[in-house]
Amino acid sequence: MKHLPLNSEFDNKCQIGRVLIMESCKTTLTGINRFLSLPRFKVGQYLVATMATDIPAILARDKVDLVIMELGGQKESALDGLSVIKQLINVGSLTPLIVCTRFTDVHLLRQLAAIQVNGIYLKEESLSAFMKCIYQVMQGKYSYSARTTRSISDREDHFNVIYRRERVLTLREIVVLKYLFAGNSVTSTSSFLHRSIRTISAQKRSAMAKLSFASDYELYRWGDMLACNR
Repeated sequence: MKHLPLNSEFDNKCQIGRVLIMESCKTTLTGINRFLSLPRFKVGQYLVATMATDIPAILARDKVDLVIMELGGQKESALDGLSVIKQLINVGSLTPLIVCTRFTDVHLLRQLAAIQVNGIYLKEESLSAFMKCIYQVMQGKYSYSARTTRSISDREDHFNVIYRRERVLTLREIVVLKYLFAGNSVTSTSSFLHRSIRTISAQKRSAMAKLSFASDYELYRWGDMLACNR
């Protein structure tokens, strides 16, 4: 705990009525619970999910004041978490959401920033960065960790390019990528999804452009990276 800040910014308790933590690793879950048990926090109730895809049903059932989530549980990819976040935003969810993730891939981080999730914290960073993220998000601010900000910044246009909405993957594009990364061809994906080959090809090309991939090799290498990080 030596990395925790002692300045006045964190003197007041951060009150969170009900927090939902989505984390499949029991050790990490225990660590987050212990962290939120520090005197600087006051949490009324903890809810736990082990799969990203469980989050929408929980939020529909219970009032939650903060969601802290990894991008995927066991047998889920980061695209599953990205898809869930997109669904929540599409239905107008106002619940503050912090992505607390082991993924450091710049393409994923840029998608999260473009979607405008409330907070992004990388698990390899200090506890003080996690504390700052929670405090700022609970104050209604956006909070991206230092490494996240450095990763997603575009040297030529800084955040202006990154935050453009047209760079955000659509839900349909995410589904197409999931099928392609599972080893399906464009033709078989079109059959599974009952869409034309032309439509699937167009959605694939659109996704590649948004992710800044110039070739199929780059796209599928990225898909392999996501699979390795499950």
